[in-house]
Amino acid sequence: MLLVLVVGALWTYARIDESCFDRGAPLAVDASPGTLSVGARAYSFRPSANADYGAYIFPGGLLRGHAVTAGVSIRSGDNGSLPEIRPLCVRVRHASETIERRAIVGASTDRRPDGTAVVTLGAYAKGSLPEWRPGDVVRIWLLSSIGDEEYLVDLGETPIASVG
Repeated sequence: MLLVLVVGALWTYARIDESCFDRGAPLAVDASPGTLSVGARAYSFRPSANADYGAYIFPGGLLRGHAVTAGVSIRSGDNGSLPEIRPLCVRVRHASETIERRAIVGASTDRRPDGTAVVTLGAYAKGSLPEWRPGDVVRIWLLSSIGDEEYLVDLGETPIASVG
C-alpha cells in the first residue's frame, strides 16, 4: 500500500511539473534585449545554463551524470519592485527536446562600491535537466506573474557552460 502511495505521489508531482505552462494564455513577451517593462517597472533578465562537471563519485567508483541546470537572474532598477514579480515556471528547449519545470526561486543581495544594495532574484528549473553537452545552445522561457497578469518571457538562446 505504501509503495502505491509513493509511486502515485511521484507520478502526480511529475505531472504537475509537466503541466506548468498549461495555465491559459499568458502575454508572450520577447525579452531577448534583456528587459521587460510593465507599467512604470522595468526588469532585466539574464538567462544561464550550466552543465555540472564536478568530480562526483558514488561508492563503487561510478561517476554521477553531468546534469544541466537552466534559469534566469532578474534585477530591477528599483529593488522594491522585485517582490511584485513571481517566477512560476521555466521552459528549456535543446534541439527538438523541450522540458518544463516549476521554478525554484531565491534572492541574493550584493553591495555596489558606493554601498547601495542590489537585489537579484534567481529562478531555476526545479530538478535536473538531461545531460546536454557544454557548448550546445538552449532556448529559455520564463513564465512569471506580475500582479494579476502572467507573462511568458522569451529569453532567447544561451550556450551551456561547463562548471565544476
